[in-house]
Amino acid sequence: MPPALRCYIGPRLAPRGWWTGLGRVFPRVLVTAGEHEVPTGHIQACAAAISEEVRDTTVFVLPEGVHENS
Repeated sequence: MPPALRCYIGPRLAPRGWWTGLGRVFPRVLVTAGEHEVPTGHIQACAAAISEEVRDTTVFVLPEGVHENS
């Protein structure tokens, strides 16, 4: 996969500024993660980048939550 497209499947790989303009499209964003998900840190870092563009960004980490692929 070309590096320019990797941000679409791995948003934590997005370079600074990639989220620019998101707040004009979405007035609010909800980011969720499970406390015991392996990538919780990456999810929170991504949420921090999004919150720079979307003022009404909420991050919810479910206590004891895990990631499950079904």
